[in-house]
Amino acid sequence: MILERATELEEQPFSSSKERWDWHMTNMSMTDPFVHNILLLMTRKEDYTIPTMAVGIVKGKLHIYYNPDFINELSDPELRYVLTHEVFHVSLHHTTERQSTDKKQKKKHNVAADLAVNSLISENNRRKMPTGKNKGCLPKDYDLPVKLSLDQYLALLPDMPGVDGKHGCFDDHDRWTEKEAEIVRETVRSMVERMSKSDKYWGNTSADIRDIIQAAQKPKVDWTDRLHVSFGDILSKERRYTKRKPNPRYGWPFVGTVKEYTGRVLVEADVSGSVNRKQLGQFISEVNYLRDYVPVDFCMFDAHITQAPVEFNGEIEYEIVGGGGTSFQPGMDLAEKEGYRNVVVLTDGYAPVPTQPRGVDQIIWVLIDEGRNSPISKSCPWGEKIYITSDDGYQINKGS
Repeated sequence: MILERATELEEQPFSSSKERWDWHMTNMSMTDPFVHNILLLMTRKEDYTIPTMAVGIVKGKLHIYYNPDFINELSDPELRYVLTHEVFHVSLHHTTERQSTDKKQKKKHNVAADLAVNSLISENNRRKMPTGKNKGCLPKDYDLPVKLSLDQYLALLPDMPGVDGKHGCFDDHDRWTEKEAEIVRETVRSMVERMSKSDKYWGNTSADIRDIIQAAQKPKVDWTDRLHVSFGDILSKERRYTKRKPNPRYGWPFVGTVKEYTGRVLVEADVSGSVNRKQLGQFISEVNYLRDYVPVDFCMFDAHITQAPVEFNGEIEYEIVGGGGTSFQPGMDLAEKEGYRNVVVLTDGYAPVPTQPRGVDQIIWVLIDEGRNSPISKSCPWGEKIYITSDDGYQINKGS
């Protein structure tokens, strides 16, 4: 019976919009893994002040807002369509494009974005465009071809009828600043890049749609912003989906949720001489950002722990020793022994890959630019890597 629910989307009785959303999330983990995984990036928030649905960012974390009344008006196939619609907007970076402040131009941009997204969504028994007042727009409404880009539709729409709003949009595309948009763009690019390495994440997504989404990923953002995004992941205390726990209502294979809690963060700085004072100073100034939200302990190491963890207060005295060699294992052993769940390491990465510490949820390797060919960059299969570069660019890799 559970497998039938996973393959056929039938109307189900739910006690709340939240419970209904949870059921769709677990269903899509098997039938629409791409949509499911992008939705996992977003923290869900009820918001009766918006008419339908919107995506925004808070402290480096993607949020998806929805009006429960809007959700309740939709059938299950319609809700699944709207969720797919939101995921495609985010994946194609439509929601983070700079828009005109002119209301008419803004309306054209929103319609063009919806045309680009809706022409990629196939309707079937599990996914149907909403009808009535919630109906979206399609290229055929404007006698336009399908699967064009936002820019192509935007160029064609000015001479077309209907851009005054006769065909609707059922979401809000601009709930953040341009600076926040840069962070969101990179968060999504990182996830799409990781999913591109395995077909299992794409499910039955067609090859042409997969190519369109992958082509939209062109990274460029300040490394400090990306570090703030990673800090945002550390700071999250929201309930998240996990494949390690069954859904309490439906059991396996539907995924359950766990509550994330934030403890102290251990920050480790390599003072063996491979990181110069300027780079260490930059790093420490960014750690101040994290200290505003969560307790931070700071320690230093070369081949050994040269300074035991102390509470970071923004005024750390440090000495770059040099010549003592480098080893990451003492720092990883320390994190495991003391029960730290989140660890941030500044280094050039040139030392043997340590044993992954047990009980640590997230490790961020902040590598100076010279560390791109280091053992940590090339051979460490776990942890997130962010590169400090001289031109404020960056590169990011996700561990498995």
